[in-house]
Amino acid sequence: MMSVISKEMINEFNNLMEQSGSSIRLIPNHSSVDIKLVKDRYLNMEDQIINPTTDFYDLLIQFFKNEKVDIYFNNTGSCFWTESVSEIE
Repeated sequence: MMSVISKEMINEFNNLMEQSGSSIRLIPNHSSVDIKLVKDRYLNMEDQIINPTTDFYDLLIQFFKNEKVDIYFNNTGSCFWTESVSEIE
């Protein structure tokens, strides 16, 4: 499988989230991708703890599998990366 996450892939996934009414977005962070909520004037964005459902993770994994990218998560599931660590292109 391919081991690079592109900005285009992130934008495409974020568009899917927006179209489904979700406030979850993927944010590139050097060699990993953070899972965050969209900025909202009524939310304190500094102390963000989100708990996505298994449906979200299934969708995320399937999306990147369709793009031929295997992803790996940290222990809390708040960020992910590929096997080959490199800057998000």
